[in-house]
This record gives sequence, structure tokens and C-alpha cells, in this order.
Amino acid sequence: MLYTLKNEKLTAELNDLGAEILSLKAADGTEYLWQGDPKYWTGRAPNLFPVVGRLNGGGFTYKGKPYGMNIHGFARKSVFGVAERKADKIVFALTENAEILTGYPFRFRFTVTYQLKGNTLDTVYGVENTGKEDLIFAVGGHPGFNVPIGG
Repeated sequence: MLYTLKNEKLTAELNDLGAEILSLKAADGTEYLWQGDPKYWTGRAPNLFPVVGRLNGGGFTYKGKPYGMNIHGFARKSVFGVAERKADKIVFALTENAEILTGYPFRFRFTVTYQLKGNTLDTVYGVENTGKEDLIFAVGGHPGFNVPIGG
């Protein structure tokens, strides 16, 4: 599902798939975010969790059991719920489910908060350990920008 945040300076379009920013436009229509091109890279601004990059051998071992993990983890291909929504703010949330637990044996709550403030879009990541084990993770963003702007 797509969501829009808007204020007098910016409009942001967001997707619950991956909690990804799809567009960030100024009031004059200038698009700041890369719009994807299969010739180069189709992504726009994926969120990376619980891995940033590739794991050696395509996975990890935890307590003697091997687990496979795709590049940048699973969050970018997961549908997030909406925990909070206002005209200028949205909080996306992802928690483990049976499918996730088969490849990542940790209980968690991962949130991505976007908030427009004047001519900026703030992005805040939150990771909460909801289990009893130590939570092993990495988190990051991979936004692509249109540069140079206007040329």
C-alpha cells in the first residue's frame, strides 16, 4: 500500500513493502529520489535489516545451526504494518513471523519512522529486542538520489 506525507515544502511517497521511500519531491516538482532504471539499479531507497551487505557464504551459524540470508536481509522485501500515521509523519513496523524465524531466529520489532520537517525528511530506525536471546543485527538505509539536480 502507498502512503503520502506532505507539507508546504515536500511531498514524500512511501510503500509499506520494505517501508521504502518511492518519491521525494519539492513543491516545485523537483524529484530528489532516484526513480529506478533496470539498466543500472531498480531500487530507490531500500531499508536494510538485519544485514547490511552480504554475509560470507550467504549466511550465518547461530548456536550450531546454519541460516541463509540474502544480501541486505529481509526487511526490504517484507510488508510492514503502520503503527502511527499523521499528515507529516508515518511509523512503519515489522516483527518476526513464522517465515522470518526459519531464517533469522530472533524476536524483534523493527520500526522506520519518516517525518517531514520543513524542507527535510527525517528517517529514524528503531530496533527492539522482544525476545530473551541477544539480538544480533545491522541496520541501514540505501537511498539513491538524483544527482546532479536539474541537469
